Amino acid sequence: MHHVRDLTRHIADLIVDVRDLIVDVPNLIVDVRDLIVDIADLADDVADLMRDIADLIDEVRDMNDDVNDVMRDVIDPIDGTIAGDCRRSGGGGESRARPPPFAAARMTHPCLSCGACCATFRVAFHWSEADPALGGPVPAALTEPLDPHRLVMRGTRSLPSRCTALDAEIGVRAGCTIYPSRPSVCREVEAAWEHGRPSPQCDRARTAHGLAPLQPGDWAWREAANEGWPDDGDHDRDPPTPAPPLAA
Repeated sequence: MHHVRDLTRHIADLIVDVRDLIVDVPNLIVDVRDLIVDIADLADDVADLMRDIADLIDEVRDMNDDVNDVMRDVIDPIDGTIAGDCRRSGGGGESRARPPPFAAARMTHPCLSCGACCATFRVAFHWSEADPALGGPVPAALTEPLDPHRLVMRGTRSLPSRCTALDAEIGVRAGCTIYPSRPSVCREVEAAWEHGRPSPQCDRARTAHGLAPLQPGDWAWREAANEGWPDDGDHDRDPPTPAPPLAA
């Protein structure tokens, strides 16, 4: 009888546990349903954020175009003034004018009609370069994680590669929408022969897009830009060094 009583008590306890479980099931279903709703709301928020980022990128590109227009408006009159000074200083009707240096740098710099490197290689760098608290200049919204220590520019994680900051028609025109804030790895890539030495990365990128590798002669415009200036003993009239282009 003693064992029967214990068994009966255990069965009664089990029935109570089952009843409590049955009572909890609807609550669990409600919790799961609420979780699904929260996940759906989060997905909507992420979609809205991605749209905002895309709009921001468009605004940055528009801003870059506006800056380029302003620079053209500012530089063109300077170019004309420099060319006029050259003609007037020739004397005796002899023209000693040369192509204005700013115009030459703006119109003939090979990088401004290329963009191949930004559409060929993975752009990976340490995460601190996109952390404003550490002085990182790279816009974090244009990056994504690569591994625990590195980020990549969006669009370059896998092939085909094209950096999201690139505004270009490869081989025709090219510009970087974040040029002053570009990653360190971008700053380290040299155009072939720009500084008197070859650049295997530049050659590979151009070849991948059907462009001929740059040659030393592609930089002859810089020598031409420094010829034909009158020497009147006044060093203040030496031609200014062309500013680096906003190139990819």
